[in-house]
Amino acid sequence: EMVIEKTGDNWNVVTSSFVTTGKDSGSSFATPNGTFLIAYSKPVMQYTGSDNKTVVGDAKNAVRFSGGGYMHGIPVGLNFRGSTLNTGAAHKIGTYKDSHKCVRHFDDQIEFIVGWINADSKIKDRDNTIPEEPVIAVVL
Repeated sequence: EMVIEKTGDNWNVVTSSFVTTGKDSGSSFATPNGTFLIAYSKPVMQYTGSDNKTVVGDAKNAVRFSGGGYMHGIPVGLNFRGSTLNTGAAHKIGTYKDSHKCVRHFDDQIEFIVGWINADSKIKDRDNTIPEEPVIAVVL
């Protein structure tokens, strides 16, 4: 994953990192490829268990993109206490597809990306922050 910014006629790499994308099997979906508009970000994204109703965990710093997926930090169970770097999900980042459609980042990387996307945005909708300027995500 790379964050690239255009300033005038120049393109600059802001940051880059390994990620894990979605696999297409069972209740999981492949992360869509294409160009997507960033809709909003939020500090925490909850996820549900196999019943698709019961919240079983969360991931920090979620960024919703228009293809129906999120970029987010390492998911953990609701009662997890400790470093997310010690989880199985962290050890899989950058190795093979394992998420349910999302683009999974290390927590510090997605925190940086959320800050970069939001900049000084004051546009809020509940706990969501909407970028003041259009931001595009390209998923390959």
